[in-house]
Parts: sequence; structure tokens; C-alpha cells
Amino acid sequence: MAFDMQREGDNVRITFDGDIDLISMTGLKNLLFSLIKDDVNIDFDASRVEFLDSSGIGMLMLVKKMQHSRNRAFHIW
Repeated sequence: MAFDMQREGDNVRITFDGDIDLISMTGLKNLLFSLIKDDVNIDFDASRVEFLDSSGIGMLMLVKKMQHSRNRAFHIW
């Protein structure tokens, strides 16, 4: 798992490289959940993601719901 993270105030941009699958998902999930606890808006740049399986999609949708319930943004692009 490789990623770059930039933080500016309460906005965080994560650029992820590689695969998002059952193997890599745990590390990414921990990172995203820690950012949710920090109460920030998250921009997730998936332009360098090479593979995304159903477990990764489910995890990203869960993060989207969690952010929405906290009135925070989660954008995937």
C-alpha cells in the first residue's frame, strides 16, 4: 500500500497507489477511520488505483456514509 497524504486545515487529500483489495484494505481502512475520528473532510484520489474489488468498494461506501452522518465530505475521484 502506497499513498500520499496532504492536510490543509480540516481538509485531507489522499492519493492512493496500487490495489484496493482484501489484502490492502485493512491499512487503508485504519487510515480512513482515523481521519473520520479527526473530523476532517476527505478527498480520495483514486486515479492511480490499479484494481478495486468488492471489499474495497464496500469499505469506501461505509466511509462515505460515516462522513455524511458527521456532516463531513468524502469525495472519490
